[in-house]
Amino acid sequence: MALLDTLQYNTMRSGSQLTNHYINIDKKGASELSGDTVDPKLHKAEPLIWYREHMERMISRTAFTNQLSGGAIKGERLEFDLLYSDISTYLLNQFHLGKLVTEIEIFHGILISGGLKAGIEKKYEKCVVTDVCTPPKPMPGENMEDFHHLNIIRFGCHWLKMTCTVTKYKSNGEEAGKLVSQIDLEKGQLGATAAPAAEGGGEAAAAPAATGTVGSTVA
Repeated sequence: MALLDTLQYNTMRSGSQLTNHYINIDKKGASELSGDTVDPKLHKAEPLIWYREHMERMISRTAFTNQLSGGAIKGERLEFDLLYSDISTYLLNQFHLGKLVTEIEIFHGILISGGLKAGIEKKYEKCVVTDVCTPPKPMPGENMEDFHHLNIIRFGCHWLKMTCTVTKYKSNGEEAGKLVSQIDLEKGQLGATAAPAAEGGGEAAAAPAATGTVGSTVA
């Protein structure tokens, strides 16, 4: 088991909420995370116990060069573990009804200059929930009377568009720019931007995007 998984599991078991990963789904989060020292993006977001994402590019092993070997990008699974809550119940309903989830947002929170900021934001759009399960007991050698993992529900889904935004901060907490990577499997487009911070530490100014097209499939 990865160290991060172990730390997050032990945090959940202790009854404290020390994880720095948060999730919001279609703005249905209902946590008490709020306040002037909390990034507005994190307001109402709920704790994320664990997650895993995966993409892969198909290649031809008979191609002579790396440039010739690049093929379609396959949008693979996004998996994550949640406590039973408002958003987990919402996801269950979307799964039962076969409805799309408009937006899944995952945040990596960082503590800087006395405030909680969203350092990394991953946004997945047009998602379909494909499976729901109780995760297996995550730590070997656990006592059979330990049923903490049964308080967690695991979702698996596929998405059509993903945007990853890394926000850089100065030591005083002011924003110092953004790095953005995006892929749209539905339109066959990808892009990346590196935007400097606006004057006074406000929202980053728009920067020209490096864009391209990509053959894409969704498994």
